[in-house]
Amino acid sequence: MRGFSRRSEVDDAWRWIDRHAVALEAEAVPIDDAAGRVLARDVTAALDVPAFDRAAMDGYA
Repeated sequence: MRGFSRRSEVDDAWRWIDRHAVALEAEAVPIDDAAGRVLARDVTAALDVPAFDRAAMDGYA
């Protein structure tokens, strides 16, 4: 494969990731600066929106 001098087994690649990946700490930012970021924990709505059952289309995808 052009551009790759050697290939790795999947298990070897996962072990490399486990050794080298560093967990990032959560950071509090103003909502205006949060675009493009990922939430550190789940956010759940207190109310159903919309407050009634709704489907954009009938049928199966």
